Amino acid sequence: MHNRLTDMAKERGVTLSTLVRRLVAAQLEGPTGAPIEEPIVPAPSTVGSTPRGLLREACDIAGIGLDEARSRARGMEVSQRRWHVMAILSEAGWSSVKIGNALGGRDHTTVLHGLGRWKEFNQERAA
Repeated sequence: MHNRLTDMAKERGVTLSTLVRRLVAAQLEGPTGAPIEEPIVPAPSTVGSTPRGLLREACDIAGIGLDEARSRARGMEVSQRRWHVMAILSEAGWSSVKIGNALGGRDHTTVLHGLGRWKEFNQERAA
């Protein structure tokens, strides 16, 4: 998937992280003209090189501020964006404990629940 996204970014003249943000936000069409059905999560090598940089980049991609991602806000939009951050960090190889700690000291089971909700949310969007 990384090569496909890199090619799409070059075609559109944008950075890879900008393309990913746009794909997630607008569900743009893929190179074949068909809608992209799988959730777009950047490869770990394409985002921040440090844990803090990765967390900030994940928040940028998900469209949420770091303070808001760490907050106790429970609104649906904030929650969905927080789930997206969790998915990006999980794909980058972070454990649920590490993700929970980075997002304001949440329990690892809260992160597991968020990852499950993000998967459900993307399946509903694809349908």
